[in-house]
Amino acid sequence: MRKTSCAELICAGWVDRVAKRTKGINSELKGAVQAFAFALLDGKVLRCLRPVREFMAERPRTVIMPEAADRERVQNLLVKLEEKKIISLAMLRELWKENPNELYPEIRNWFQKSFQKNFKDIWSNMLNEARVKYN
Repeated sequence: MRKTSCAELICAGWVDRVAKRTKGINSELKGAVQAFAFALLDGKVLRCLRPVREFMAERPRTVIMPEAADRERVQNLLVKLEEKKIISLAMLRELWKENPNELYPEIRNWFQKSFQKNFKDIWSNMLNEARVKYN
């Protein structure tokens, strides 16, 4: 049996089905936030994250797994993205224009403790890449 990649699951509408099962008024936003969080952590939104995925404490796909919803790092990132209604790079860029430190702790916590000392450089790359992609 062939394994299905996370990208294929998202494309197949898996995130939408998960979002419909989650409780809350705005499950459509939750699904979009989950999909964006996965794409962000997986380096699909900002390519500078691709080479450092191996230093993450958990795989990016964890953010879309229903059984991981209670994990602190998953909750923290999803709650913040949902609170700020961030579901695209354009929205993320606008958020970082206002406050370039927004989401810093939520994303840093996805990295192994031993790698967090390098996170300032990664963060700087993320901010620069977001700025360049839309200029």
